[in-house]
Amino acid sequence: MILKAKKDTSYTRKERIMPTGYTYKIQEGISFNEFIMSCARAFGACITLRDAPADKPIPEKFNPSTYHFEAIKKIEKELLEIKNLTIQECKARAKADYEREINYAQEGIDKSLKIKRQYEDMLAKVKVWQPPTSEHEELKIFMIDQIQISIIHDCNNEYYKKELDKAACFTPSEWRDKKIKTLTEKLAYHKKENAEEISRTEGRNLWIKQLRESIN
Repeated sequence: MILKAKKDTSYTRKERIMPTGYTYKIQEGISFNEFIMSCARAFGACITLRDAPADKPIPEKFNPSTYHFEAIKKIEKELLEIKNLTIQECKARAKADYEREINYAQEGIDKSLKIKRQYEDMLAKVKVWQPPTSEHEELKIFMIDQIQISIIHDCNNEYYKKELDKAACFTPSEWRDKKIKTLTEKLAYHKKENAEEISRTEGRNLWIKQLRESIN
């Protein structure tokens, strides 16, 4: 008995010959160099181009993100400002920070309580609702589960209560020392990240340079 090969019906002939986003231009006659540079867009060196139009060329040189560099400038300016504040100015800033923390925590608690009341009102309505048929019972159970899960996740105000307990009005000197410490730590972080961003960009530029040299 001769066994016949099973026909592959997992996709149509049209799907078999459908080009990918990288190969469709081959049908239009692009060169090897154009094809390889097009495919290079899928690699890490060209990560910033992943959302760009497919016909946007790879630049001769990538520039590092300025996010951390700008953060460094901003923090250094703020540090200088804090160090030059008078005692009275520090006192006013400390009081303003304290009031802001209190308001933030209280607003969070009030919001979570309001949301909880809304959920509980809806839950009460769902519980007294009589499903029209036995096939609708699962819908009622599902609705109750969704609301109860949301109450647990959306109405937990423990975080805001802790923030409220932590809030403290520091003395002018304590406030200044705390601010300087926080800003110094942030400055060190952004300097480290900026150096790594520059290093990554240099590596990407080298990868692209070597690729271009290999096809020229």
